Amino acid sequence: MSLISATLKDNEILDMIFNSEGLPTAGATPGPEVPSEYPEEVVRRVRQLELDAVRKAEQHDLDGALSLFDQAVATAPRDPSVYNNRAQARQLKGDLDGAMADLDRAVEFSSGKSSVAKQAYSQRGVLRLRNGDEEGARTDFEKAAALGSGFAAQQAARLNPFAKLCNQMVTQMMQNELKPCES
Repeated sequence: MSLISATLKDNEILDMIFNSEGLPTAGATPGPEVPSEYPEEVVRRVRQLELDAVRKAEQHDLDGALSLFDQAVATAPRDPSVYNNRAQARQLKGDLDGAMADLDRAVEFSSGKSSVAKQAYSQRGVLRLRNGDEEGARTDFEKAAALGSGFAAQQAARLNPFAKLCNQMVTQMMQNELKPCES
């Protein structure tokens, strides 16, 4: 069974639209690499709905985009890519709770082992950090980093309590060294 994959131009458009947090969007595009449990015609229909939704979002029609993503979810309710992409549109719309729920589903349906999972963990980490859940964010960033996300690796390191402590100590030592000598 072949999957319809997004073109390079489609990927660039998706990156511009859905990259609101500066996250790398590899894998956040229609056409997940995970095997589909759906017939090819369903996969084709869902990918087209996703691409149409992206075009709506590009035109600043987030309600229209979300409606198309909802149709895609109704057509393929276990497709992690659809949830991941809808989460991005929900974030743009300001529906952070809905985005978090979609990211939870994207991780679940991808079994946490694909580039869709990598992107979902990264996005969920950002949302958790925004909500003040540093430990949850660090855990998600570590999982995304294990799947190859450089962004998530940087964020996980930044949130690591030992790294924070070490950074504070080095900063204090440097400040002490740079203070003028008092005689």
